Amino acid sequence: MARRIIYIIVCIVCILLYGIIGARSLYIINIVLIFLPILSAVYTSIAKNGIKMRFLETTDTYIRGGVTNLSVIAENIYVTPVANLNIVIVYQFNNLRETTSKTQEISIAGMNRCPFDIHCKLSHSGYLTIDMTNSYIYDPMKLFKFRLSGIKEYVLHIMPILINPDYYGMYTSYDMIIDAKEYSKTRKGEDSSEIFDVRDYIHGDSLNRVHWKLSAKEDTLMVKELSQPVNHNHCIVVDVVNANNDMERSYIDGVYELAYALGNIACLKEKHFQFAFYKMQQNDLIFLEIFNIDELSETMRLLIKEKSCESNLTAASLLASSPFSFDKIYYVTNVESDMLYELDNIGYETEIYIVGNDKEAGNVCSLNNATIFYIDCNDISYGLSVTSM
Repeated sequence: MARRIIYIIVCIVCILLYGIIGARSLYIINIVLIFLPILSAVYTSIAKNGIKMRFLETTDTYIRGGVTNLSVIAENIYVTPVANLNIVIVYQFNNLRETTSKTQEISIAGMNRCPFDIHCKLSHSGYLTIDMTNSYIYDPMKLFKFRLSGIKEYVLHIMPILINPDYYGMYTSYDMIIDAKEYSKTRKGEDSSEIFDVRDYIHGDSLNRVHWKLSAKEDTLMVKELSQPVNHNHCIVVDVVNANNDMERSYIDGVYELAYALGNIACLKEKHFQFAFYKMQQNDLIFLEIFNIDELSETMRLLIKEKSCESNLTAASLLASSPFSFDKIYYVTNVESDMLYELDNIGYETEIYIVGNDKEAGNVCSLNNATIFYIDCNDISYGLSVTSM
C-alpha cells in the first residue's frame, strides 16, 4: 500500500512538472510511469499460473504429539522470472474452533524450484488442513499482488496415540472359558479348543493361529480356523462433545486414545465387535463391524474426521433407540450428563468411561446395568486396567 501511494505521488509530481516546464523528457517519463505498472501487472497475472506447490512427504498420516516439518517445493514452470512469492499458510483442525495462520515470503525465479518447510505442531488428533490457497505473488514493481491459482489444500490425518495394554494381565478368567454354551462346534470362529478347519496362511492372519506342526510338514504356513463364539456381541461407542478450550480438547484426545486402545485389545484377543460413533451428515449413529487392527485403524481415521457434537444427548439418545442389540457396550465420552445414566435402563451391560482431568480420575460409580469409570486424559492406561474387554 505504501508503495502505491509513493508511486501515485511520483506520477502526480511528474505530471505537474510537465505542465509547468513542458520538457519532452518529462512527457516520456509520464508515459513510462503510466504504462509500466500496467505491463508489470499483465506479466505477473500470466506468470502466476506457472506457480505450483508440491509436498515431498510420502505419507499423510502422523501420530499426535510433537512438531513435524513438511517439505514443500514452490515451482515456477515458466522461463520468465517472478517477484517475491508470499505463502499464506492456514492451519485448521476439523474439530477445533480456532484457526492458526502465518505467512512465509520466498523468492523464486524462472525455472527455479524453491524448497521451504512448514512447521506443524500436532497437539491434537483429527484432520489438519493446511490451506495455501490464499498465497499470492507481487509484480516486479511490488505495486499489485495476484492470488495464485491451482493451489490445493493438503490434509493430514493426525492419529491418536495407540496405548498398548499390559499383555500379561490382558486376559481375564472369562477369556479362558471353554464351554459348549459359549462356543459353537459347527461354525468357524475363535475357540481354541475346537478347530473348524485348516487352510493356507493369508496376510493379516494372527500368528497365534498358525498350526506349526502341520506347517513344518507341508513346508508352508497353515492356520487353524476355530469355532465361532455365540454370545460375544460387543460394541464400542465413541461420543465426543465440543471443547471450549485447549484443556477440554485434550479430553477428546483421551477419548480417541481410550477407544483405540479398547479396540486394539479386542483385536489382540480376536474378538469381533462393532464400533459406533455419531455421523453429523446422517444425523445418526453409524455402526462398523471390526475384525482386525487394519479395519480398526481405518475406522479411527473416519472417527477423527467427524466434527464433535454439541452435547452427548445426541449419541446417547440415538443408542437408546438403536435397532441393534448388544450383549455389552463400552461407552467412551468426554462429558458427563444425566443422559448417560439413562443408558443404565436400556438393559445392556454397559461400561461408561468419562475422560477428563485428574481430579475425578479413579472414581467408580456402579449402577444396575452400568458401571461408570472416571479416566484421567493423561493416564489412559488406567482405563485398560479396569475394562472387562
